[in-house]
Amino acid sequence: MSHIAQFTLGFLTAVYLFETYLDIRQHRKFRIQKLPPNIAGLNITSQDKFEKAQSYSLEKSTFSIFTDFIHFIESFVILYYGYIPYLWEKSAVVMENYTNFTTDYEIVHSLIFCGIIMVYQTLKDLPFELYSVFVIEERHGFNKQSLGLFFFDKLKAFLLSVFIGPPILSGVLYLISHTGEHFYIYVFAFVTVVTIVMVTVYPIWIAPLFNKFTPLEDGELKDKVFELAKSIHYPLDKLFVVDGSKHSSHSNAYLIGIFKKRIVLYDTLLKQLEQSEILGVLAHELGHWVFSHTLKHLIISEFYIFGFLYLFSMFIHYTPLYHAFGFHTQPALIGLLLFSLVYEPVDHFFSFFMNIMSRRAEYQADEYACSKGYSPQLKLALSKLSVENKSALILDHLYSTYHHTHPTLLERLENIDNWKTHKKIR
Repeated sequence: MSHIAQFTLGFLTAVYLFETYLDIRQHRKFRIQKLPPNIAGLNITSQDKFEKAQSYSLEKSTFSIFTDFIHFIESFVILYYGYIPYLWEKSAVVMENYTNFTTDYEIVHSLIFCGIIMVYQTLKDLPFELYSVFVIEERHGFNKQSLGLFFFDKLKAFLLSVFIGPPILSGVLYLISHTGEHFYIYVFAFVTVVTIVMVTVYPIWIAPLFNKFTPLEDGELKDKVFELAKSIHYPLDKLFVVDGSKHSSHSNAYLIGIFKKRIVLYDTLLKQLEQSEILGVLAHELGHWVFSHTLKHLIISEFYIFGFLYLFSMFIHYTPLYHAFGFHTQPALIGLLLFSLVYEPVDHFFSFFMNIMSRRAEYQADEYACSKGYSPQLKLALSKLSVENKSALILDHLYSTYHHTHPTLLERLENIDNWKTHKKIR
């Protein structure tokens, strides 16, 4: 086995062991059954509700540890025993036997290869998803969808992938093969345009395939939301309520849209919070817009993608990379896949960095909501949503720091209280 393959398998194993260590640390926190005095003193939950939240988190944690182990073994076996080149060869056989193309048509070969992987991944993950939704979520009162709706949504998602994925992948592979050694510039431009188009069309054409979006009925809440948006010059175009309760009793609210700005409220959120608390949540969400958090994260991600593509252009013809994983040819798709595997350490570091940025952005958005006069309402909203969603209240510091994009509830409540003293947005 080459040093490249050894490094990849070694890093894969090291990450799994480290993340499992963190999972076990957090798993122990979920076993605590008595409401800690520091949380009890905040009056945000009861002993009974705390026990139910702990039970929910413990069951999800147990299932996650099990599935992570299965996925690690699967990934290790696939890489160690060379199933990627095996599947590439078998996809060539499928292409020659069932199409009019030969293996000289690399893009078609690549599409068939990805199609086989997509079908495999869908079927492999299905039992885990069914158990998660219809056992764990059902047992703890969150699942609201029928088996028929679940499979219908899966079918729609699969067909969307079939419709959208091949043209995008074909475009990337064509640019890699036909634009010379500086292909990374053209691929980057193409991916950027695709990203903008997808963000634009998603709320208009894609999201409505899975949920019903209804304009919020006229009334005091609608007037106050538009008034809040106008006060910060947010160009709100439409305000929708989405039937999230069709799938789950979890709740949320979000802003979406590049050219036409929209706010979406889950119908479950409207049932769980008072009007002033909903405005506190939206003040937080609008804070993200005021500080351009989404735009900043997008720009950083784009720079990261460009850097990745540039480095890939330096290794696309590096023969030892292909030989390390059992390939004797150098297809562009395989080069991209193998380079991604070797690039995993950088990817992990970048994800961790983005988590840090995201947590800072959440603090800023909270503080902005406070500056608009929604400090008590936001505290109540965050506490209620945490209890209603049975979110974990006791979190291991290392686990939370490594995995979470949001600060813990207790950290956010403390920050809001501190804001009352210094009244500065970080």
